Amino acid sequence: MDLHSLNYRRHQLKVLVIDDDTVTANLVSQCLSEDGYLIDIATTAETGWERALATQPDVIVSSWSLPDISGLALCQRFKANQEYPELRSTYFILLTLYANYERRLFGLDAGADELLTKPIDPAELRARVRTGLRLCLLSKALALANQKLLTSNKLLTSLDLTDTLTGVLNRRSMSRGVGYLLEHIAQAATAGEDQTYLSVLIVDIDRLQQVNAQYGHAVGDEVLTAIAGRLQNACTPSSLLYRYGSGMFVCVTPDCAPEASKNLANQLVLAINRNQIALSDGLHLSVTISVGGAVYGSLDGAIGTKELLNRAKHALNLAKQSGKNCMRMYDAKA
Repeated sequence: MDLHSLNYRRHQLKVLVIDDDTVTANLVSQCLSEDGYLIDIATTAETGWERALATQPDVIVSSWSLPDISGLALCQRFKANQEYPELRSTYFILLTLYANYERRLFGLDAGADELLTKPIDPAELRARVRTGLRLCLLSKALALANQKLLTSNKLLTSLDLTDTLTGVLNRRSMSRGVGYLLEHIAQAATAGEDQTYLSVLIVDIDRLQQVNAQYGHAVGDEVLTAIAGRLQNACTPSSLLYRYGSGMFVCVTPDCAPEASKNLANQLVLAINRNQIALSDGLHLSVTISVGGAVYGSLDGAIGTKELLNRAKHALNLAKQSGKNCMRMYDAKA
């Protein structure tokens, strides 16, 4: 079954509404049932979780405030769980009384696909649900296509290059990718082309071991996943993000000159320390990173992947020695 054979008839599509406010729940239910969707209502997060496991809805519309656990925590439970991966693609809409910048950031960090402000605007709700359903159906089509490819072993290589926890590329793929980019730059230099650059930024989460020791490795994994998401959002469109170690990532950006690389490193630091990370149990942690960077230019002479990474590590050590929560760039003259 491919995208064209997916039946896009509304009466087959399921929406789960989770809200203990009967006025809001009934309004959402009436608004969407008029469009032909199958509506199910739960009044607590735990009941909603059980209904979702049983019915596998296409869209969830949940209140931020629930009587047992917050809708924010419930959203993260859906998006980060390992036991029921099929629920990760469920489009999750959070309803909140206060949709300010900080609250929206917490919601997006938890994995919410959309935030709507109460009281609900029926027209906006319908539009957001339609968007969510399109994405959900596309995700299902891609999952089916991937399943076929897996059967024929066409995805085995690419799956082996992805970090299972954070979803970013893994260390093995980094060795291949950086090596390829360095070869490309060397060929450009040989051909007499203009100077080209390759930026490598090593990111280390400050005091991650303390987080693991104090709150447990499950919380540490949530922190890693959230930071990976923020880093991906802060990187440039041409950047490649890799998981490098237990609490380390590497951002590799082609055609990124020294000053641009420095600006990107600062941008990554700010992306993490600007706001706390919201966790599934309601905990909010202030987390920082240190970044060490090195930039290779095509006119600098031949260099290998190991040497380029060592330069970035040297800069990272300087950032750590400078008090952490900052960035430093490699300077051959220093």
